[in-house]
Amino acid sequence: MHRSAARRAPTGTFAVGAAVGALALAALALAALALAGCTDRSREAVRPVDPGAGSTTTTQPPGPDHDASPTAAGAAVPAGVSDPPHDDPAATVQDVLARYDRVVTALHGDPSAFLRPGDPLLAEWVAVVPPGAVLADDIRTDVLGRLTRGEAIPVEGGRLSYVHHAVGAQAVGPDRLSFTWCGWSPGVVRDVATGSVVDDGVAAAAGTGTVERTAGGWVLASLDQTSIDVLPAGSPDPCPAAEVGP
Repeated sequence: MHRSAARRAPTGTFAVGAAVGALALAALALAALALAGCTDRSREAVRPVDPGAGSTTTTQPPGPDHDASPTAAGAAVPAGVSDPPHDDPAATVQDVLARYDRVVTALHGDPSAFLRPGDPLLAEWVAVVPPGAVLADDIRTDVLGRLTRGEAIPVEGGRLSYVHHAVGAQAVGPDRLSFTWCGWSPGVVRDVATGSVVDDGVAAAAGTGTVERTAGGWVLASLDQTSIDVLPAGSPDPCPAAEVGP
């Protein structure tokens, strides 16, 4: 701005005498001084800014305790630092199995739930079986296969169609329990369109499994079957620990 002003053409004429010329020279001298002052201030204005001047922010390097990316407020606490290990592994496992049995019974009673992303039943499902687990994929495939065949296992009188009992459980780490189980499936498979019975056999099975503690609580990480028998329709719960479970 100051350099452009110095080149600006005069607004008067040069028909005046030496006095006017002297005044013009004086004016030019003052303009030169002003230009020098502006130039100095311009140089000061572009001086590199000290990034620490006037700032109280400190930056810590990334590391085990300091992530380079910002952490959202309210982020979940990593697993292993929330709830203490359960004092009774068998009770913990049985609680997880009871939640699993309730939601699996509901899914087989309404197989189309997997096609409704906002269904509250799916929120219950992911709260008990972590997404990505082999068990989650197996159950989804089983339930959707039932839907494709036009079948369902109606919930009758509020009774569970699938029941698992924890027979034995032990801690294998601060956030992991292993267990053995005995189970049965008294539900009756029916054709959705006609209501006719497709399968009323009662499956009696046994196996092993694991539950793990996450930031959201204990979940069923695996449920493996090691044996199965098909009993006549209407057979009672064959498990020796039936009095302990639901």
